[in-house]
Amino acid sequence: MTLKSRIRTLKRGRWRYLSMFLGFFLIVAPFALIPRAYNYLTGSDLVASVHTICYRVLFAWISGPGPFLTDIWAATILVGIIMAVAFLFGPVFCGWICPVGAIGEALSRLSPIPNRFKLNLRDAKVTAGLRYGFFVGYLLVGVAIAQDAIAYQFGGITCRYCAPLLLEQGANWLFTGSLVLEPLTAGVYLVLLSWLFIGGLFMVGGRGWCLFFCPLGALSGLSHKLGARLGLYRIDHEPDNCRNCKKCQVQCTMMAIKEDGSIQRSLCIGCGECKRACVSHGYVYRRGGKK
Repeated sequence: MTLKSRIRTLKRGRWRYLSMFLGFFLIVAPFALIPRAYNYLTGSDLVASVHTICYRVLFAWISGPGPFLTDIWAATILVGIIMAVAFLFGPVFCGWICPVGAIGEALSRLSPIPNRFKLNLRDAKVTAGLRYGFFVGYLLVGVAIAQDAIAYQFGGITCRYCAPLLLEQGANWLFTGSLVLEPLTAGVYLVLLSWLFIGGLFMVGGRGWCLFFCPLGALSGLSHKLGARLGLYRIDHEPDNCRNCKKCQVQCTMMAIKEDGSIQRSLCIGCGECKRACVSHGYVYRRGGKK
């Protein structure tokens, strides 16, 4: 991708990029505006951070009782809202707000490495299979090991294998000078590799973490797929307008567009990059009509 094409991409998607920039301040400490708002409304004395709304605590709640350093209702409300929005309008949290996905995408977009040298998985069925295979494995591990592995503890498997945790640590260091490093376990190295390097810098679209390792993203995709089948809002492909130029596939950060131009619903994050890239109006955001 040339410098001019990068600039055109940024201009076309400027509102989405601004929204993802805002998402950093909404979720991640030291700002964490959403957790701060929750604490204010509920009178909670929790530390305002990404951990206040950690969706992993839901799995700990399901797998067994145990002590939590976070409020179960904060996570429940957040996940409920994200799922409802995905069901009605598409996974706009993933495509427009999530700072974890935004950083991986930005690294790929800004990288001078040509796309031909990056990881490029264009078979949407294979990509969806890998994504939901990992998701099922994640759930099974959580249930098998029970709450000791998924409760909100630094020693927990999922808390070490957590991109938001590393993002927040970096943000705290950048804005406050405070840095509390996690133990350098295999999980931390795997996060850095799968989120920032293999899944970000060296992957077309930079959404490797979102594609394969994010349980919340996988749930959002399933919710959107169900909502789309019921005729709710989604991006549709218009084959009669398609010129088969493949620009939509190049711009789709989630590799959700099949060879015929149709969309794999369980992968789509509603970012609209395909719609913005298509000059022949081959994609339209609509409710009802075609499935």
